[in-house]
Amino acid sequence: MPFIIRSLRRIPSPRRLPFPPALALPLAMLAMAIGLRSASEASDLRLWTAGERATVSSSAGADLAAAVRTRAAGLEAALGLATASGRQVAVLDDRFHQRQLHEVTYRDSRGRPIALLRLDPAGSLASAVRLGYRESFARGSLDRTDALARAAALAGALGIDLPSGPASARPMMNGALWAVTWGRVADGIPVVGDGVSVRLWRSGDLHSVTVSERPVARPRVTIPPARARELLDGLLPDVVTGERRSDGTVAAPVLQWVAANDRFRPAGADAPDAVLRLAYVFEMRFAGESAALVRSVTFWIDAETGELIGGDVLR
Repeated sequence: MPFIIRSLRRIPSPRRLPFPPALALPLAMLAMAIGLRSASEASDLRLWTAGERATVSSSAGADLAAAVRTRAAGLEAALGLATASGRQVAVLDDRFHQRQLHEVTYRDSRGRPIALLRLDPAGSLASAVRLGYRESFARGSLDRTDALARAAALAGALGIDLPSGPASARPMMNGALWAVTWGRVADGIPVVGDGVSVRLWRSGDLHSVTVSERPVARPRVTIPPARARELLDGLLPDVVTGERRSDGTVAAPVLQWVAANDRFRPAGADAPDAVLRLAYVFEMRFAGESAALVRSVTFWIDAETGELIGGDVLR
């Protein structure tokens, strides 16, 4: 028996506003076909459907390329790219995230790509990554304290305004890499997926930097959590099959800023919304036979309208 089998046709489509978010990841559908766009949305090339190219790259004009190189030059010393032999500028149309970026590809003296740097149209750093791997990267002695200090210093050198909250540092790749993250908070509420991330090899060499700060749509009014739970309870029969509901337990909600998606609307476009909305996030965890299929499902109830605006599945 499929776990989730029904779409919510009576629920309006999430709002789609033309603002570019930073980073987001595609959501895999569980036990149902990936939805296609409806005919009314098919002409909107800014929306992405699974199976399509997520990004399209094109050459930048001479004037734009010169402006991007000038802006990038101010970041290259901190990123260790000032001595690169070549720089190629392209315009990247990111259809999944509904944004456009200016991308600089750095090459060595043999023409091999060694790094990528991406700027938003205003010239702010979106991401940078150093390509290639050397065994020496994993043989260093960088510890958590050093990683936090180096990441903060690098962010300062790049002119990045760090979120006010404390940073977290976690080891990756069996300790070869440190991921230092400052999560974003807006109006005292966590913003899912936003913030600043710096990854450093154990040797202290830079792996990557990512900056994400998407716009938020602040609600005019906020429904109480008890009302949000009532609305969710009324929707669950349309989303989760009966035997699965009996295996599931819904925890108390937390408020978060989220990018609405079409998890429960298989006929909708697959790309998440570009502007974040305040939502009550409910986690439904499973036991019994259902736990063999899925660990939990999260449901996002819009804190202003009470709509189900998406969610996620953890298998």
